[in-house]
Amino acid sequence: MKTTNFFIELLVIGIGAVVCIILGMYALFDFDISYFKSLSNPLFVFPISAIIYVLGIVFDRIFDVLTEKFDKKIRAKFLSDAEYNTVRAIYYDDSPSVQQIFDYSRSRIRISRSWMFYFMILALLSLILYFIKGNGQILAVSIFLFLLSVASVLAWRKLSHSFNGLLEIIYKLKSKK
Repeated sequence: MKTTNFFIELLVIGIGAVVCIILGMYALFDFDISYFKSLSNPLFVFPISAIIYVLGIVFDRIFDVLTEKFDKKIRAKFLSDAEYNTVRAIYYDDSPSVQQIFDYSRSRIRISRSWMFYFMILALLSLILYFIKGNGQILAVSIFLFLLSVASVLAWRKLSHSFNGLLEIIYKLKSKK
């Protein structure tokens, strides 16, 4: 995967963490969000991007650990651990097209995996805000975020199934040679 693509992927994941942290501070501690307006100066772009990037790395690893058992369960339907490792170690290095499929698919899986958690966290934080503020619109937002979380779970599962199915095909095609 190109470094730029990986950087952007981690920014997308990190932005979710930042949104959850800020909404969490607001919902749980009544934190004054207007403080963040002072960070709109262009001089803050690099340091804020660095923080978002690091949060992307940290939360991607957390979500990876949380879904590891489910990933292995999905993968087991298509490939054994040895077959999966063969595709990753040998065929990945041999073929630019396999690299492209692998990297693009893994990127989509990581992003959807992260956002299935973020949407759920945001739905729960919105629900807390609803109970604090009593605003019906916040409840509607919470329900919508919950539905987005469910849609993200379904997308993550479908992407994982498709990805492992492609790896199984690649393994079988390459193993016949």
